[in-house]
Amino acid sequence: MLGSRSTRRPRALGAAAACIAVLSMSGCGTDLHPGLAASVNGTPITEATIDDLLEAVCAFNEIERKKQGGTEPSQSIQTLRSSLVESLVIVEITDQAAEERGVTVSDALIDKNAAGTAVPSELPDDQEELLREFLQNRTEQALQQGVIGANLEDPSVTTADNIRQSDVSAANSYLLDYANKQDVEIAPRYGSWDGERLEFGTGSLSDPVSTTAQPTPVPGQPPSTEETPTPPASQRCG
Repeated sequence: MLGSRSTRRPRALGAAAACIAVLSMSGCGTDLHPGLAASVNGTPITEATIDDLLEAVCAFNEIERKKQGGTEPSQSIQTLRSSLVESLVIVEITDQAAEERGVTVSDALIDKNAAGTAVPSELPDDQEELLREFLQNRTEQALQQGVIGANLEDPSVTTADNIRQSDVSAANSYLLDYANKQDVEIAPRYGSWDGERLEFGTGSLSDPVSTTAQPTPVPGQPPSTEETPTPPASQRCG
């Protein structure tokens, strides 16, 4: 978070910062330090972060599936893994854009907006905490996009306290252009970054935030995909 960045943000994405060599602008991911899933302007997203988050989201989705009477896991593990990488890359890009513009989002506003998605108490404590942090980060990202849009219209607006959905949409072009100028490296196993999205992922910088301002993927609500054929059960979770 900007200005008053709290310790709640899971800065596990930056835990290996001291280990990273200078990254090239190739965008192919081949220069990433071992153990990294991605890097945004030198800020790392670790494989361990993705693995832990994947396990937590799968556990969450399994609980929700059973509550709703589902019998078979439906989420492609590989698709979900890539989607999580993309989500954290977009979170980091938007965070850096907000910091450059000098706009902020308060902890209280993040908590209020993130409260709509309940995390079940059946999860182990560490997974529950990880999912709460992920949802808070994605909520913060949507709010940051909104205040960036409002700031573009009126530079005197520097907080997200009174943003509207139209402000979120107003930031689309700016953030897409900003993303294209950043040094984003992706490990090849997840796909390739085309300047705006992760190819082989399930979303983009302008979708989902511009339409729903909600985290994607949301535990319990697998992102819609057009995957065919359906992967075998051993490659699905949730």
